[in-house]
Amino acid sequence: MSHGEGSCSSSCGSLQNIKYPFHLRGDPVECGGSDFELNCEGNNTILEIHQSKYYVKDISFHDYKITLVDVNLAHDNCSLLSGSIYPGDYNETFWLDWQDIQGQATFINCSVKINISSYEIVPCLSKSNSTIYVISDSSYIGNLATNCQFLYTIPMIKK
Repeated sequence: MSHGEGSCSSSCGSLQNIKYPFHLRGDPVECGGSDFELNCEGNNTILEIHQSKYYVKDISFHDYKITLVDVNLAHDNCSLLSGSIYPGDYNETFWLDWQDIQGQATFINCSVKINISSYEIVPCLSKSNSTIYVISDSSYIGNLATNCQFLYTIPMIKK
């Protein structure tokens, strides 16, 4: 295989034709930058962002879009995400298009039950001593209720 932008191509599991700027760990350095390094674990292609792991489900080189699923949510289990991600946290070349985003969802953890209509309980994440809420109205984020702490924010994508 010759190296460089136009000639590097790899695959992992069902994700075929991984090419520049992406590359698999262990590929020659000429195949892509460190921001775009992917790992192949058990036939799953994984991208790490802020030390959190995401399965790469699709890469569209035509539309400059990448489809990611948090590894904690990949098997329909109800668990907290690894952390916040925002457009611009990653490389601007291959990231979320602001036109695709309809807002953000902020998750908070409260030590007492809160009766605010914009706070929606996430039952499968809540425990007897804490309740996890999701807030989609950003006007409530700056004024978190007493006994609540910020967990993370994720973008909400238009369908």
